[in-house]
Amino acid sequence: WVFGTAWTTIMLCYAYYMAQLWKEIDNKKFIIILYSLQWVLNVIWNPIFFTWHLTGWGLVVIVALTVLIAYFLFYFYKNLQWKSVFIAPYFIWLCIATSLNAYIVFNN
Repeated sequence: WVFGTAWTTIMLCYAYYMAQLWKEIDNKKFIIILYSLQWVLNVIWNPIFFTWHLTGWGLVVIVALTVLIAYFLFYFYKNLQWKSVFIAPYFIWLCIATSLNAYIVFNN
């Protein structure tokens, strides 16, 4: 229950961040491409890691996702400034998940 609530809060913060970014950025196509890539990476990581147990490929995917969210956080900071705090929980969660995935890859 706690994990579901935390994940829901993180995704609500991300949704708010994206809504604010949408209002601030003129190049909507670029935002749609980045968001779509984020969505695909987020969705495919679960079966790669949990179902197929391809932990190395899972690490590649989650590192790419973490880098993409870091890009959102730092590249668009000048546009959103303090509102960037809403993407920070997602970035922090990805850093933790990436480190756990890396630990499994390098220690198993």
